[in-house]
Amino acid sequence: MLDDNLSVIPYFLEGDESYEVADLLSSFMQPESSSNGFPWDTMANSSISWDPNGVHYEDSGAFRKGVLRVNVMDGVSTLLKSKVAELFWTIQLSTEENPNFGANWLYLKPGGGEFSCFGPDSTMCSFDIENSLKNSPLSYEKGEICNPSSQMMHDFFHIRKDGYRDLYVIQEWNGGSGGATTTLYATMAESMLPTNKEPCRY
Repeated sequence: MLDDNLSVIPYFLEGDESYEVADLLSSFMQPESSSNGFPWDTMANSSISWDPNGVHYEDSGAFRKGVLRVNVMDGVSTLLKSKVAELFWTIQLSTEENPNFGANWLYLKPGGGEFSCFGPDSTMCSFDIENSLKNSPLSYEKGEICNPSSQMMHDFFHIRKDGYRDLYVIQEWNGGSGGATTTLYATMAESMLPTNKEPCRY
């Protein structure tokens, strides 16, 4: 069960809904009749604390960022400050293409900025979403995908929901002796996924 006795970083998220990770991913899935992009106003009126400046436009595209409470099978990320506190997750919608067509990518990870989720003062910075998916109405297939930049293989989930576009989620794990972190990258555009496995063969 979620621990109601924990304070929350940042404090303004206290009392807000904590999203089970599979339910959160499901909420971003779009109807079959929609385009490949995530609309910028997806979950605008929710317990996600979005940047009040809205969508940020850059030469290379656009992004919208926020913070929220997330749990994985009722487990939450924590950070030790004066006391142990539940740590927020960062959410970001982004595109490097025409922003009029929405965002290509949904990004999720525990912590962010000065509140990094990594090392001995934090917990549940690394996680696996599979049990959360199993306990949801979603259907999925699990595989592996190569990240050409890191030259590492990562878990990959092809998620389906009746009447909605498929969602492709990369569960990227990075770690070492100091700790480990997991980041989720989700897209509805299969064409955005890396297909070359050669960099990960060595």
